[in-house]
Amino acid sequence: METNKRIQQELEKLRSEILLSGYTEQTLKSYLIHVNMYLRYIEKKGLKISVDSAKRFLSYLIDEEGYTPSSIAAVKAAIVFYLKRIKNLRISEEDLPTPKRDKKLPIVLTREEVKRLINTAEKDRDKMICLLLYSTGLRVSELVNLKVKDFDLNERILRVRGGKGKKDRIVVLGEKIVDLLRRYFNKHNLVGEDYVFFSKHKRNHISVRLVQKIIQRLREEAAIQKEVTPHVLRHTFATHLLEQGESLRKIQELLGHANLQTTQIYTKVSLEELRKVRNPLDELI
Repeated sequence: METNKRIQQELEKLRSEILLSGYTEQTLKSYLIHVNMYLRYIEKKGLKISVDSAKRFLSYLIDEEGYTPSSIAAVKAAIVFYLKRIKNLRISEEDLPTPKRDKKLPIVLTREEVKRLINTAEKDRDKMICLLLYSTGLRVSELVNLKVKDFDLNERILRVRGGKGKKDRIVVLGEKIVDLLRRYFNKHNLVGEDYVFFSKHKRNHISVRLVQKIIQRLREEAAIQKEVTPHVLRHTFATHLLEQGESLRKIQELLGHANLQTTQIYTKVSLEELRKVRNPLDELI
């Protein structure tokens, strides 16, 4: 019982520090789960809270639990935050070497595949979900939280409130999506505080899981062979902008990336631009 009480006290300190740091609810849950695992591991092994015990814990997760590099990265971030902010240890993520994550290129749909996905949607709600994801590059969590008041259709602006890292940003809307949004709002009598994608009785928004299911169903009905998720539509939005000649800096702002390096991955997937390069062999034969 004493062990559980001690661990709970540590987790309460961690919870308060995370909340004061302004992190998201998702980060809060993730950090609490991972630090709880770490504390229980070192208690069982008779170890002290330290950089060395953190290394042993991460090695255990890789060797015995089969954690992937991406999962280990999430655990490491939580432990570094805990050791630095709660235990006041001088530590950075570089002090806990871990396997590098595989850098996979994002899946991107062609324009024809996007058309098929949108045209397959029969419900206006499902069609609007596809249209907004593709034309704005919103994260699915941002999409479900949209309210009518976030749109200024006259100015063609969407204010994304509390995105990743609780950062607000502005997305400029295209003319076609503005017209479609006007019709959608009028049809459903949506105003002000109403959620754009509402659940029953308009009291709350639909879930992220429901949006994922809708996209998956439309993918199957449209007979698209690639994996299609809300995030794939975000990747597709960014890649198609790049192919149109938009700068990475502008795309970074639209996507809400904190770091330009995150956006640079799209330079590797712009196949349409690569196809324009004339092969030197074609000049010979």
